[in-house]
Amino acid sequence: MGLPMKRPDSEDDAPAFRAGISALVVLAAVVLSSCGAAASSPATNDADVVGIVGLGWTGLSGALPRLAAALALLVPIGTRALRAALFGSLVCGASAWVLFDVGARFARATLGPLFPRAPRLVLAVAGAAALSAALGPAFVREASSVSSALLPALVVLAALREASLALGPLPRAPRIPACALLLGLAVTCDVFVLAAVVLAFAPRLVRFVRRLRAEREEAKHAAVAFLVGLAPLVTSLATRARAPEIALDVTASSGFLPVPLGTGRRGLAAFGPFVATNVGPVVVVCAGAAAVLVALALKRLGKDARSLLDVQLAIGGIVLAAGVSLLVGPSEARSSAIALAALGALHAEAAVALAALALALARAPVPFARASAALVVVLEMVLPVRSADEALAQRDRIPHDATSTWTTLALGPAPPAAVLLVSHPSLSRRIAAARATGEMRGDILVVPSGDPRSRVATRALATEPKLAPLYRDLVLGSPPEELSLTQLAGTRPVLVSYEKTWDRSLARHLTPVGLFGRFDAEPRGVVDRRRAFDATTAVRDALSRAILERRDPELVSLTATLLRARALGVAGTGDREQLSRAIDHLRTFAPDDPIATQLVRRIVTSKGPIEVSDLPVP
Repeated sequence: MGLPMKRPDSEDDAPAFRAGISALVVLAAVVLSSCGAAASSPATNDADVVGIVGLGWTGLSGALPRLAAALALLVPIGTRALRAALFGSLVCGASAWVLFDVGARFARATLGPLFPRAPRLVLAVAGAAALSAALGPAFVREASSVSSALLPALVVLAALREASLALGPLPRAPRIPACALLLGLAVTCDVFVLAAVVLAFAPRLVRFVRRLRAEREEAKHAAVAFLVGLAPLVTSLATRARAPEIALDVTASSGFLPVPLGTGRRGLAAFGPFVATNVGPVVVVCAGAAAVLVALALKRLGKDARSLLDVQLAIGGIVLAAGVSLLVGPSEARSSAIALAALGALHAEAAVALAALALALARAPVPFARASAALVVVLEMVLPVRSADEALAQRDRIPHDATSTWTTLALGPAPPAAVLLVSHPSLSRRIAAARATGEMRGDILVVPSGDPRSRVATRALATEPKLAPLYRDLVLGSPPEELSLTQLAGTRPVLVSYEKTWDRSLARHLTPVGLFGRFDAEPRGVVDRRRAFDATTAVRDALSRAILERRDPELVSLTATLLRARALGVAGTGDREQLSRAIDHLRTFAPDDPIATQLVRRIVTSKGPIEVSDLPVP
């Protein structure tokens, strides 16, 4: 008497098959994202580098990634930026597992009344949908670089999973302490992440409150879990007082609110391209079809209808929060945590329609129905393969090593123990990020001339007391005086970026060094400036190869800003030959720069020093 044969899609085989699919999904996400981890990060991630790699203060919104990175940076592997990127790969793997679990539960609960015995097929399709999101350009780009977006996105996805626990297999009520922990962690992220987590729990919120009132012990556990979730916020406030040389001055709008409100037109312009690039028409159509299937399933289900409706409302709430964030946010929405979470939620819902297509074909009264359904599943596996291919193509275009090259060329020629006056916010971010990654020389003393009362300025004054006369001028709201800079230049080399409000007498002391101007105690002549420009021409050519050919818009814009300031300074000296060279250098990085055009006109129409104080410098 032989043993009874098991059906290939029986419930007994589902747990083992589910574990295998889970391992495959996590492994694929971790491996693909870690392959793109680099030892340096693009300039677009400078603020994240300061907060995560340097553990510097960048606002309350980076509290959670900063605490997690502090533990990841203890692993002695490569550079600090590489460690943070590898940690992001692990977060990407965790996100893929959560998406697979949510998609499998949601699909089985929706399609269970129609197809009660097809767990393995549903699990395979849910794995494909999860990989399609986790291997896509948005997730892989954030996971393989130093970014503060992926971990808050995982918080939102974890809240969605808690809402889906009431669905099979082994349904159970969402855990109140876990929900409280996620709410606390969401508070340390930003307002849109908090809104998405609240919306994920909103359908069950009344029932949660009733349970807390009835069970005092569970209420105590929930309170403790919420306070534990706030721990990153306390840590972030503590790090505000450390390492002022890598701290950034942030406005009130960059704390809990990730972006200033009121930029709806820019966000609306970015909404369509973001959806088209990262979501795609297939996922949108499948998610819409899945919503229809859920509505039909609600009529067939009894007591499970409420749980299924709760998950559908949670997904809708996350997508709604993401849509609002994109509409009111800046034009560059790639690093939005809530956008990543909504992208994953849409893929989890799309798994319902993809599984329904395969199951309907498997049950169709046609020859080779099951074989045809298997082929459909194989075709659906094209989605993650296509996502991975697009992610790899986009990752190859990211100029990872351009920042280190830029720092070396811009500040490498600086004299030892130089004082660098910084007034541009973008330059402050770049220097702070270079400090955090160790790419910048440690002997250069950075002075934020735009904010002499900041902690960075205070430490600089303690290091070099000769800065006191310069600080006096800055605190009074006037440009630096020639005597103040001359006294400082007599002690240490001084590097500056000329501003149009400065007196023209200061321009005669400047000679180009790297991308800055060295202020000498004595005025320099035409021959000195010509020799300095001869040396900086090689720097211009090397920068052109490093950032123009690799298409790093942040570094191109910053380089143009510094070269524009140099051209304004040379114009104040009246040296037309070197001014023409300075304009040529500027136009290499900004061909249509309006300031360069105005300076060319004034070279012809004026004599002596050229007036620049009336130019509308951006």
